[in-house]
Amino acid sequence: MKISTTLLLVFLLIGIMGCTNKEVLTTDNPLDLFNKNHKLQGEVITLDKELVGMPAYRMTKLDSLLVIYDWQKANESFLFVVNIQKKKLIDKIIRLGWGPCEFSLLTSIKSDRKRRVINFMDPNKKQLYELKLNELDGGGHPCPEDVATFRDNYGETTNFIDVLKFDSNYLIGFGPASGDAMYSIMNASGNIIKNQHDFPKIQGVDNQFLSEIYFGDIIKNPAGNRIACVAQPGLLQIAEFKDEALKIIHSFESIKPIVSIVDNRAALSKNTKIGYVTSSATQKYIYVAYDDKTKQESLTSGVSCKYILVFDWDGNPHAVYELDYPIVAFTVDEEEKAIYAVANIPEPKIIRYDIGL
Repeated sequence: MKISTTLLLVFLLIGIMGCTNKEVLTTDNPLDLFNKNHKLQGEVITLDKELVGMPAYRMTKLDSLLVIYDWQKANESFLFVVNIQKKKLIDKIIRLGWGPCEFSLLTSIKSDRKRRVINFMDPNKKQLYELKLNELDGGGHPCPEDVATFRDNYGETTNFIDVLKFDSNYLIGFGPASGDAMYSIMNASGNIIKNQHDFPKIQGVDNQFLSEIYFGDIIKNPAGNRIACVAQPGLLQIAEFKDEALKIIHSFESIKPIVSIVDNRAALSKNTKIGYVTSSATQKYIYVAYDDKTKQESLTSGVSCKYILVFDWDGNPHAVYELDYPIVAFTVDEEEKAIYAVANIPEPKIIRYDIGL
C-alpha cells in the first residue's frame, strides 16, 4: 500500500510539473520557448540610390532580385526591385491606380523559385497576379498577368487576408471575408472548392470577427506539401495539404490575443503584443519576425523586430536569432544561407545576415 501511495504521489508530481511546463509555454513571451539564442551581426548593403518611400511591409527574393513592398506609394508607384548582386536599386515598378496595369493595393507578395515568378494580390480588385523574372529587372512598368479572381460558393467575388498559390492547380486562402472558416481551398481560377477549420476561439468574439484579430501570412515548404500560417499576435499553425484538404498537424499560440469589443466590432487591445509580424520558409525551417512591443508602445516607436524565431516543420522551437538592427521586413535565402532584411537606421537600409540554416 505504501508503494502504491508513493507511486501515486510521483505521478501527481509529474502531472503538476507537466502542467507547470505547459503554463510557461503559454506565457506572453515566445522567447521562453527556445533554448538556443544566436546574436547576429548584420552587413549594411549600400545601394547606388537611397530607398525612398518606406517603411517596408513585405519582401521576397528571386534569384539576385529583392522585391520589397512598402506602404507609402511615392511617385504614384510601389514595389521596389533591388539587384542585390549589383547593389542597384532598379525602380518602383507597379503603378498606383484603377486603370489597366494599375493597382490600388498589393499584399501576399510571394516568390516561386521553380517557376521564376512573383505572385501578389490586389485585395480591392480581389485578384491574384503574376510577374515573370524577366519583367522585374527590365525597367519601366510591366503589366502583371491576372491569374485568378477569387469567388465564393455563390459565384460572388470575395477576399482574403492572404493567398498562397500552392501549385498549378490550387490556391489556399487565409481568412475568407465571409468569416465561415480559417482557410479556403480554391482551384487555379480562384473558385472556392471548400472552406476548412476554424480560427482559435476567443470568448465573447463571434466567428466572423476572428479574421480581424488574426492577421498574418501563409507560407509553403518549398520541397513538400506542408504550409504554415503565421498570424499576429502569436499563432503558428502547420498543415498538410493533400486530396483537396488541409490536415492540421500543429497549432499553438504563444501569445493569447487581448480583445476589446468596440461598436460591436472586435479589436486587439492596446496592451496586446504586436508579436509575429511576418515570416519566411526553407525546406527545414519556418522563420518568424517577432516584435515584443505592445500595440501602445508601437504607436511611438513603430513596428520593428529584434528577433527572428525559428521553428521546424513539426512546430518545434529550434533557435532564436537576436538581431543588431530592428527589422521591418525580411526573407531567407536557403542557397546563400542568409537573411535579407530592411531596417530603418534611421533611413531604410538593406541588411544581410549570415546564418547556419
